[in-house]
Amino acid sequence: MEAMWQGIYKLHADYKVAESAFMAAKRMCTSYERALSNSILFLTETMRENMKCDEVVANKNTAHLSALRDHAEKHKRLSEREMQSAWEAYKAAHIRADKQQRVHDWKRRTEKDAKDYKPSDREHPNQHRQQNQPKGSSLPKPTATRQKPSRESIAEWFKALDVAFASYSSLRRFPNPPSWPCSRPRCSSDKSSRALDACECNIKHLFEGSRDLRAERLRWHPDKFSRAPVESREAFQKKAKEVFVVIDAMYKKETGI
Repeated sequence: MEAMWQGIYKLHADYKVAESAFMAAKRMCTSYERALSNSILFLTETMRENMKCDEVVANKNTAHLSALRDHAEKHKRLSEREMQSAWEAYKAAHIRADKQQRVHDWKRRTEKDAKDYKPSDREHPNQHRQQNQPKGSSLPKPTATRQKPSRESIAEWFKALDVAFASYSSLRRFPNPPSWPCSRPRCSSDKSSRALDACECNIKHLFEGSRDLRAERLRWHPDKFSRAPVESREAFQKKAKEVFVVIDAMYKKETGI
């Protein structure tokens, strides 16, 4: 990051050099214009005083001064383009550096959240269930089935997620992942300490395949649920954290981070 910011400072210095060249060209153009005006005035007065003045010589002087003015204008335009190019390069580099800094900070914060996660922080699955499942909600009720759900039922659950996560502030019931009995001993022993009925294996199965793990990782982040209603915010964040930790591990394994 330090080398990147040094590059930005160099681009800013180049922009300042180009700006100085542009101002010098502008002053040169003004000087040539003033000289041309004075010369034309002098020639006009001279021709009035002396009618025998050679008209050809006067035209040559006027043409010479016009050429000088055109040269100054050309130099001014070139300097202005160089200054504009230097400014655009500096601005683009600054935007890239700021974006990379935000990504770096977000990644560090996410890794810290995943590292600080403890199973003891999970709430009991029956806690807040009554307030998180109001009557008339359109989200499917999580049930422990005898076998793994079909791809069609999983697809319907993801559609319900799109509707539920469209507005975190109006989320009234948490979209619990589908669950089914798991033969893994660890999942069975952790059932009483989980906030969700779905175990780690259940969640992995749901997000395996063609799902965009990066996008899912973002929308399941516990910070997203800080906009949820106050009475359900803490419970929602704990449940989301269980899903986020599994997705985060899958994403890091897939990308090799």
